[in-house]
Amino acid sequence: MAPKRPNKRCRELEDEPGQAASETPTVSAPTQTWTSHPELWLEHGDIVLVCEKTGFRVGKCVLAANSSVFGEMFTAAAAHGEMFEGLPVLHLEDSEGDMYYLLKAMHLRLDIHRANFVVLAPLLKLSSKYRFANLRADTINILAAIFPSTLISFSNTWKHLPADLDCFLAVELAQQYDVPIILPAAYYLSALRSARVIINIGSASLSTRSCCMVFRDELMDVVDKTLKDSYAIDTCIWKDKTHEDNILCPIDKCCHLRLNRTLCVEMWLRRLAGNIFTPSRVLIQPEGTGRACKSIETMLDRHWSSIQQKIWHSLPSLCGFQDWEAIKAAHEASLRTTNEKQL
Repeated sequence: MAPKRPNKRCRELEDEPGQAASETPTVSAPTQTWTSHPELWLEHGDIVLVCEKTGFRVGKCVLAANSSVFGEMFTAAAAHGEMFEGLPVLHLEDSEGDMYYLLKAMHLRLDIHRANFVVLAPLLKLSSKYRFANLRADTINILAAIFPSTLISFSNTWKHLPADLDCFLAVELAQQYDVPIILPAAYYLSALRSARVIINIGSASLSTRSCCMVFRDELMDVVDKTLKDSYAIDTCIWKDKTHEDNILCPIDKCCHLRLNRTLCVEMWLRRLAGNIFTPSRVLIQPEGTGRACKSIETMLDRHWSSIQQKIWHSLPSLCGFQDWEAIKAAHEASLRTTNEKQL
């Protein structure tokens, strides 16, 4: 009988030529899936932060000195062992664009006081997330200037709002990162948009847009009630009228206010078709053959200022706060909490 042939060795288990059978095959290094950022790849950087498909080579000491969160992550990154050209690599879940503005503010002295809203939004988000207390405070101060807590300040900044302002996103950021001081003005600006714009335009969540719609409806009710109440108050501006029901100047009959013009302005305000806090003389101009006297100008200013003040003071209650003092108290409490976490 012919001798039994030995079983063939599996081809995939055969030794490579020149390789001993006992040697372990070499494991190749993981393929790099990101590229270095053209601007934030600093020569003196000693760590690589990877966001999405972009790597940022930056300084650990700068970030760790301003953020305890980054300090802890750097320790974990050193223990993890992933390296690139001798530098530890830390993968983050933040977007490349958001992280770019944060790192630029910390390393390249980005002037955030001249920054657009598209820059301020990620700075607030990441400075809150990673506890950059000083950067967060500076960002909030700038946002508070855009969304003021006083009617005088709002009237002064109204015509100088950032061109890229997303008031819906501002509402969302104020709620998500505990910045109540900007909430009433941000809500108010969102209410000046039509329902179609609120639903379809911007990057805020559907939940935030729904809140903006509710605020808009409730503000319209406040405006309507305030205007109706203004007729019930026995003020001299409504006393003297012509046979056409136009309002005469009570001092010297120098001019009058057309009733239809007044009603059109009030309808415009009720529909939130424009800024309620526009100066009174822009809303309604006295008419007549002569120059309006100082008396009727003063009465107009007082009348519309009273209406505007009542509406302005109602804004916090539409945001869930009792009044502006409660807003300011909540803001101070938020700042204290942030500082305590940083320590």
